[in-house]
Amino acid sequence: MTIDLLTKDNVMRPSTMERLKTQHETIEYLLSGLPEESIKRRVIPDKWSIHEQVAHLGRYQEIFWERLQHILTENSPTFAPYRADDEPEFLLWVSYDITKNLEAIKELRRELVALITSLKNEELSLTGTHQRFGAMSIERWVEFFLLHEAHHLFSIFALAGQMR
Repeated sequence: MTIDLLTKDNVMRPSTMERLKTQHETIEYLLSGLPEESIKRRVIPDKWSIHEQVAHLGRYQEIFWERLQHILTENSPTFAPYRADDEPEFLLWVSYDITKNLEAIKELRRELVALITSLKNEELSLTGTHQRFGAMSIERWVEFFLLHEAHHLFSIFALAGQMR
């Protein structure tokens, strides 16, 4: 049995689009009531703080945007897994305060949603290959992006719970 993931209107699945539009809003809820010094503290010494997790989510949105541009303009490009720790742009995101990061994430998400909603069915079907997860259509890349983000939201949830 084959399942058609695109709707008859040539748009991404509504549940995927809704998560793309709103999933990032969970960050502020998870951070509510935590002072910034707690957000920056590493609860587990060798693991990212909440602040670093949020910085990663912001930087990864930029990476995802860049990957989408490659998929839209190149013939099935290949991407290595993203490693943030020593990347200058990630470190720049870490240097910002949490308010600046949250505002930047919101703005980038608006741009990302606008791009995705502007794509036609044939563009959503374009592929890029992730070295670990294989060839994926843009629609699957969006799902991958959202699952990756959800993983970090869960990490933020767990870290915040340890601080309360």
